[in-house]
Amino acid sequence: MILTLLLAPFQSESQAIIKRCEQYLANADTLSVSVKTTVGGQPFGNATVKIDRPSRLAFSIAFGPFAAAYIADEKGVTELDRQERMYDQFPPTAELFVYPSRMNSATKYGLPGFLVTRNLDSLFPKESKNKATKNIKLGTTPVDLVEGRTDGAAGYMEAKTWIDSAGKVIRIHLKIATVQSTVIIQQDFSNYQKNQPIPASAFVTSVPDGYSPYALPRGDFAMPPGTTVPNVPLRSASDGRSTSLQALTQGKVGLLVFLDTEFPRNAEFIKSLSGVKAKIADCNQIYFSVYGDAAAAKSLGLPTVYLDPTQNQFASLGIPGAPFVYLVDGKGKVVQAFHGFDGTWLGLDQAIERLKKGK
Repeated sequence: MILTLLLAPFQSESQAIIKRCEQYLANADTLSVSVKTTVGGQPFGNATVKIDRPSRLAFSIAFGPFAAAYIADEKGVTELDRQERMYDQFPPTAELFVYPSRMNSATKYGLPGFLVTRNLDSLFPKESKNKATKNIKLGTTPVDLVEGRTDGAAGYMEAKTWIDSAGKVIRIHLKIATVQSTVIIQQDFSNYQKNQPIPASAFVTSVPDGYSPYALPRGDFAMPPGTTVPNVPLRSASDGRSTSLQALTQGKVGLLVFLDTEFPRNAEFIKSLSGVKAKIADCNQIYFSVYGDAAAAKSLGLPTVYLDPTQNQFASLGIPGAPFVYLVDGKGKVVQAFHGFDGTWLGLDQAIERLKKGK
């Protein structure tokens, strides 16, 4: 009880400072901020965050010679990782959100979530023990400092946040300690532009041919045209029957269709494939699930879906993600690879011409 009474004035002061910051963010219909991040004391990346409420976000970060971007709009969310040339498409959303489970580390560490949520709950949750130090300077900038510690069963988090008189966060310092490791993250914020027009082009990205929604945990590229598709063992999800890729494709043109059972547009994707097959004479369409779960594969509603019984043979097929399609000729050679799904099947007509010419 005595400790609670002693902490009460500090908690009250810290809450007032936090409230000032959250009010600043609540009044920001548009916001542009520069962010410099260090992890473990080492430079991690320089980022730019642009937000246009209620549902547009652009985040880009450069780290060394590499860069990554995360763009959200009314149609959905795309994360671009130019280091690995992998691309991730998330379900459409009407509100900005952070999707850390599928983000690469640069996006996950570099994107300040509080700018998106417009609150400091992630830094100072309700159970955090906070204190405030007022009227100090960070460099030459007058600020108030809020410090807090949150203890949990797996470890603890210590947060320090420097906030200026307008409510802008100038610096965040986090120490996250668990039984596995301790991570120290610091972010410095500058170049705030609030309620200034942001060009619509900031929230548009042209997803290159080759993007892969729901990327598998590997960064290989697809096999190039002319490559003979390796033979791999397969198992039918419906009846457990064993076969091989060569047995399914030998002597016939084929569409090898790799699906992620969690991809939200599978039904639309599969329907679109019927139009592709109609353009290719005598074409065998074969479906595969990139996961080994037979029950999930059956949920796709297809007559037959094949699995990798070893859970490692698909790696030899160079599949960078799913949905993904190989068009192969009667000799089992790749004619064209189609990554992801946007409904356009870019390059299909040219691939069919090559198929007809035997090239």
